[in-house]
Amino acid sequence: MDTSFLRELAENINLSFRSHAETDKDALVKLLDKKISPEKTDTIFKMYLTCFDAKTIAKVVKPKGMEEIVLAVKNLFCSSECLHEVTVGSNRCDMVLFSNNEIVGVEVKSAQDKLKTVRSQINSYATWANRVFLAYDKKHRKSVSQLGLDKNGVGLIEFDKGTVRVVNNAVYEEKDVRLLLALMGYNFLVKRTRKLKIVPKGRKQDIANRLAEKISKEEAIEVFKDYLRHRALR
Repeated sequence: MDTSFLRELAENINLSFRSHAETDKDALVKLLDKKISPEKTDTIFKMYLTCFDAKTIAKVVKPKGMEEIVLAVKNLFCSSECLHEVTVGSNRCDMVLFSNNEIVGVEVKSAQDKLKTVRSQINSYATWANRVFLAYDKKHRKSVSQLGLDKNGVGLIEFDKGTVRVVNNAVYEEKDVRLLLALMGYNFLVKRTRKLKIVPKGRKQDIANRLAEKISKEEAIEVFKDYLRHRALR
């Protein structure tokens, strides 16, 4: 199978990996091999030979429970806008919601997922999200409790047979707009700075600082929201 097909397949079944440029074919094969059973691998190959596209195949092999949790969480927040698979830095956040002028990051763990990377993922989202939640299948209740994420202000949402409940609400944290702007990609930051008729000079942090001085806090947050939209897969 070609590399572009494997990348699209990995994205459509919500697998986290580094940027496209940093993930070669061998790495993608290893990643998919860990997540997909031999039976499903056989199904993928047969469908691939009949020229099905990656998105169609992903619907067949996607881990069960993921989409159900995502939909339930979205309904819980009643958000007017929900982004999926948003990459900031080297981590991809399953859901980003704009709720009551807040930026909310949500990591989703279905019954088939493992929790070994959840702490680092949550810590990454906390650098830019006002509130961070872990939405998990009831199967992980004991493991989540042992992680003690709630003690660090992380919200916990438990999914059980089609419904969700907030076990622990997330603590709100104000974010420094200079930090948010500096987290954006260099090219995006430069283009947005020029669009606002501000001359971009120096390193990325210098440009972020200059932009933050020239626009209001509210405008800076809207710029960062646009960046998140730009980085969303869907």
